[in-house]
Formats: sequence, C-alpha cells, structure tokens
Amino acid sequence: MLLFGALLGCLDPILTIAAAMSGRPLFVSPKDAKAEADAAKRRLSAPGKSDHLTMAGAYSAWWRAGHGGAQRRFCEENFLSQQALEGVQASRLDYAAVLADMGFVPSSYLGNMRRTGAGGGDADRNATTGRVVKAALVAGFYPQVVRVQHPETRFVQTAGGTVEKEGEGRKMKYFCRDIGRVFMHPSSVNLQVGKYESPWLVYSERVETARVYVRDNTMVGAYALLLFGGELSVDHERGRLTMDGWAEFNAPARIGVLVREMRGAVDRLLDQHIDKPVGEGEETSLSSSPVVRALLELLATEGF
Repeated sequence: MLLFGALLGCLDPILTIAAAMSGRPLFVSPKDAKAEADAAKRRLSAPGKSDHLTMAGAYSAWWRAGHGGAQRRFCEENFLSQQALEGVQASRLDYAAVLADMGFVPSSYLGNMRRTGAGGGDADRNATTGRVVKAALVAGFYPQVVRVQHPETRFVQTAGGTVEKEGEGRKMKYFCRDIGRVFMHPSSVNLQVGKYESPWLVYSERVETARVYVRDNTMVGAYALLLFGGELSVDHERGRLTMDGWAEFNAPARIGVLVREMRGAVDRLLDQHIDKPVGEGEETSLSSSPVVRALLELLATEGF
C-alpha cells in the first residue's frame, strides 16, 4: 500500500492510514459517553464514506492543533487517543525513511516531514484527491472486498412530485466472497449510510462475535477495483467483466483490455524502480511518469 501511495502521489494520507492500522485505535469510546464519542467521530469523518480517510483527517487535524496542551485538548474534545496519535506520528517517519532508502521518495521528503509534518512534492500531489487515495487502499487491501446490496427502492409523494425515499443503514446488506453475508461494525462511520454511490467497499479488518463484522472500511469505485484488484475475465457477448469469479462489472470488452494493459505497465514500472539502484543524491518521481498520469486520468473518470 505504501508503494502505491508513492506511485499515485497520495503518500501522506497512506502513511497515516498504514501507521494507524499498526497501532492502537485512534478513537476512544468510553462506556459512559458512547453517544458523545460517536458524534465526535462523525464530526471528523471525511467525505467519501471511509473510515480510513477519517483516520487520516483526524491525524491531520490533531497535527494542526499545535503541540503539547493544544493537542491534548483536541483529543479530549474529540475522543481521540493522544498516545495513539503520537505513535502514528513516529510510524509515519519510520515508513517514510524506508521509502526514501528504497528511492521511492526523495530524501527531502523525509526532511520536510521532520520539519513541517508533511513531505510535500510529487509524492503528495494527489494527497487530497479521495479517489486516488482509495485506489491505493484497494492495492493494499485486496481481496478484502465487500459487495453492497441496497434494499428495494421506494418512492414517496411530495408536493413537488414523486421522489426516491432515503435509504436506511440498517436495511443495507453486505457480502464477502469467502463467507457470504457480513455486517457493518457499530464503530464504522458507514454504519448509518443508506445509499452508496458505488456498491463496493474494501476493509482492513473483520471481527467475529455473534456475527462477522467489517470494522474499518471504505467505499471504492469500479476503476480502482479493476486496476488494482484480482484476475479479470471478459464476457464479450454480455459486455461484462468478472474479477476472481465473483465481482461483476458491466463494461465493454475494450475496458478489460485497457485495464490489463495498464496493470502490466504499472507492474513493469514498479519492477524497474525496485531493480534499479538509486545513486547518491538521485531523485526520481514515480508519480509524474506517463504511465501514472494515464492511470490517474482513468481514476478521474469514476462516476461519483
């Protein structure tokens, strides 16, 4: 996931998400203040129906709060763990140092992080573009995918005519390829979502109690899955693409051919960069390569 964050120019939020998943939970939920904690998390939730982007946004807001007492007050007001956030800060630097050693980001990126908290430059060019960040998440989490099934559409009569009734989160159904139906974890920002613009989620963790829950999850688009997901088969007659015998997409065969070509080009680009020794002081920008520019154009055509 970190390599794809650098490749797609959205490294900063990916560093945060990777660090958050490897440490303690960022959000705390005291038994005597659960409603307040849930409300605070919803306030910090990012657009795009994503627990992972919410983590990244919470860390950024904590960093901007200042240092010392200001950050602690921010944590108290928003039910965040100061210790967990400090752990994320340290892990972000560790991950960035590894990427710099590998030549995936310039040495100046790490220096900027230490001075200002963010690396900047080409590696963060698309850091605020949700679709691009989500594509890196697909690359990191696949095959941890959920298919969303909406309830039957209902309509209500209003003074302005008949309109579609807003959906209810409790009526949504979720399915994984390996075990079938799963449920949205109560801590997810997507618990009450009644309508998804895309029927696909990726998740980083499942929890099994009386039911199987997907905890931290993110809605992702079709192109992100097609470009960074599993094996594709093409049904020319029906105009359908199938991924790993399960996830289906209505698309002409030429889209399948294009996706395969793009995947091959990305794999070659990464292999070349990994195999090529990086000389002292040499800085290369993956995110500005023609292959990545074409990839970003495809991701930008998502219908939401």
